[in-house]
Amino acid sequence: MRKMPARLSMVALILGTGLVTACSSDGTRGDLQNKDSALSFATTQVTGLREGLPNSVTTNSAINGVDDVQTLKEIEAIEQLKARYCRLLDTKQWEAWREVFTDDFVSDTSEAAGKVIEGADEFVAFVRQQLGKPSQTTSHQVHMPEIELTSATTAKGIWALEDWVDFTPVLGLHGHGHYHETYVKINGRWRIKYSKLTRIRQELITPAVSLPLPDLKKALEGRDEGLMDPLGRSAPPY
Repeated sequence: MRKMPARLSMVALILGTGLVTACSSDGTRGDLQNKDSALSFATTQVTGLREGLPNSVTTNSAINGVDDVQTLKEIEAIEQLKARYCRLLDTKQWEAWREVFTDDFVSDTSEAAGKVIEGADEFVAFVRQQLGKPSQTTSHQVHMPEIELTSATTAKGIWALEDWVDFTPVLGLHGHGHYHETYVKINGRWRIKYSKLTRIRQELITPAVSLPLPDLKKALEGRDEGLMDPLGRSAPPY
């Protein structure tokens, strides 16, 4: 059996197949069918590795008082929360969408041609007014999450975003950017407390032309309410 280098500990969890393969520091390999057992095994290996490091080197979870297994569970819960955010928004389930936010939620799209909206009720009502019609199709795809627990009940994260928004059957928007967010765990459930949207690219889409928004911004300079589409509406604040 091939041995791993000394003092190297590696745990590979292959989720979704029901099979977990693990390698310990002595090079032993085994298959763990039970995911809870696998997580326990992983914790043992990570803890052992951490104990062998200098005191100045420690994991984020140790700093914040959350053990390694619980850290994985909390990060997964936050990723599920963001998945619900996208699905419920795109399927226009407004009451359920409201539940992903704290009451004092703040949306900041000021750097993406939008504005700051304070309060979850106000934010949901605004987005519903802008995109509530069945013909106004939206698609939000988020990926590459960077989630960090800052305590047992708080966290922050960054998500890459690609979205498509149909204002009308002949006018839409395609964009790329990032969500910069904070999260709070309340009564055992994670919620979004703050979300800032930044853009790296936007373009208006019509059946005849795709127009990058920097060109449109120049044409619309001087308007008081920020970037507007040709029908007079603000760029989507979400």
